[in-house]
Amino acid sequence: MKAIASLFAAVLWDNDFVPMDNSHGINLGTPNMPVQQAGYRDQFALFMAGEPWFRAHAQAAAARVAETLRHDILENGAHLACVHYIGAGMGPTLTLMQQLQQGGLKDLYREEPRPAVFAEFLIQCATPPEPRFGGLRKQIAVGDGPTESSELFGQLGTAFAPSKPELSRRLMGMWRAQGSPHSSFHGATLLKIDADLPGASPALGSATFPGQFSVLRHGWGTRRENAVWLLTGNHYVDHSHADEGEVIIYLHGAPVSVDWGSQYEPRADGAVMHSVALPERMLEWPWEKDGPPVTSGGEIWGNHAGTKTTVEEFHGGDGGGWVRSSMIAPDKSFTWTRAVSSAPLGETASVVVIQDAYSGNGADGAKVFTLNLCAEGEVETPRGKVSPTPRLRGYGGNQADRRENPSSGEVWPLSAGVNRLRFTGQTWPKHPTGGVDFDVFVMAGQPQEALIGNWAHAWHPGGET
Repeated sequence: MKAIASLFAAVLWDNDFVPMDNSHGINLGTPNMPVQQAGYRDQFALFMAGEPWFRAHAQAAAARVAETLRHDILENGAHLACVHYIGAGMGPTLTLMQQLQQGGLKDLYREEPRPAVFAEFLIQCATPPEPRFGGLRKQIAVGDGPTESSELFGQLGTAFAPSKPELSRRLMGMWRAQGSPHSSFHGATLLKIDADLPGASPALGSATFPGQFSVLRHGWGTRRENAVWLLTGNHYVDHSHADEGEVIIYLHGAPVSVDWGSQYEPRADGAVMHSVALPERMLEWPWEKDGPPVTSGGEIWGNHAGTKTTVEEFHGGDGGGWVRSSMIAPDKSFTWTRAVSSAPLGETASVVVIQDAYSGNGADGAKVFTLNLCAEGEVETPRGKVSPTPRLRGYGGNQADRRENPSSGEVWPLSAGVNRLRFTGQTWPKHPTGGVDFDVFVMAGQPQEALIGNWAHAWHPGGET
């Protein structure tokens, strides 16, 4: 065993094989990849710390991982990756910190402020109990990532137990609410999670993390639990899409508007596939034409393309809240401002308001507003009932009959003023009432055009499948 460990450690620490010192400018991959490799190096160095070759490397491991925390995590806890890829960078990092902690070398969970605020950020990625997945809470789909559970809560809860027991209990509570998941990707978490630790409800409310997102919550732990996210941050760059300004909406425990979460098959990264608004001139495909490519809309609202996003104002409370953010296009010629409000409405309903404004070059030009909605059947519109052209086979796998692009139904007019569209929500056996129906009101200052399309995909991680 020691010989095998020595071999792998020698390979990882040899720049002829793994050029982490990078004196030749070699591309080390997406932002999480060098973090993973550096973490693996230090994990082996600590394991082999008794060998002269690795002693100096092991002594410097704590300083290196502390620098990783300061680089990847903002002071408010926001991480630089999409929700799924947070695990790619933080998995080795948290494990390395546990090695240092258990070896009595250094307890960064106690001494560094960023791990605790990161834990508060990560826990705010959690959905209400997801009826699509047996009533378990999940992590939201953002960028290259699906709706899925995370083992990091159990690992964080275990590591914080000695120094921050209240935070540990909330993290363990979330781990169990997500089905007590484990992973072997960075080494078996069976060895990193103490499943017998006590847990408690995370008791989440509204919160903002400039650099990644803001979330408006109401009714935590009740049948009327609401959560509305607005993506609002330039720190989110790793595996990001053209999704700055996107809204994700769960109302009364049901997903109403979500990101596709197909990750790679297909990678639906174009702005038109997200719940955003963009200038029509940015589309490579006519907005009303059937079968738009899932890359349509380019990267105008993508951080990797240079979009500058600012959270201008945030108000959160027990009843939901309000947030406003502005997105400056990469060429700095155009600014889109989006405000999102969420609140309960009486005893049986809730309301979400999305307000968009534009300034700069082309502010008066045509815009395309898209909203992904979890609905089924006919839609009641001002022109009568509309049935979207279905995409029943969806998109997934290598089969030729499983590669359908989204449909675009017949274009119909919306008048100036208030227009009401009535949707029948999808139904699930694990939802307290079976599902949630909803209305969409379009309030326009001048006549508009609209259509209702349909799309599906067949990709999901094995556990959720």
